[in-house]
Amino acid sequence: TAAPAPSTGSAAPPSGAAGPGGSATDTQLAGLCRSYLATPAAQRARVLTTPAYAPLVVAAGGAAEVDAFCQRLVPDAGPKQTPTAHPSRTGRPTPAATPERGATPVAGTAAEG
Repeated sequence: TAAPAPSTGSAAPPSGAAGPGGSATDTQLAGLCRSYLATPAAQRARVLTTPAYAPLVVAAGGAAEVDAFCQRLVPDAGPKQTPTAHPSRTGRPTPAATPERGATPVAGTAAEG
């Protein structure tokens, strides 16, 4: 029997993604892993059923192996990477807090130009 013709509308062929010579590159798999690891844990199983994640599931050796596979491939992309709080003030005065040049503030009066 002849092999089926490749699909022209598919972003990635369904076969060959598991090995280093497969259609999904390490860069693509790393991107899928980062996206997968950024997905809330409660939704990860659902996203793995979508066609976009099929190359990742195949490369990992199954949906149950994706988490460990991604942790090895992109160890810096885990959910532990949350940004730290940044100070809300820069220490510089805002333009509204700076009196106009040459203006003499007088207590209890509004400055009119």
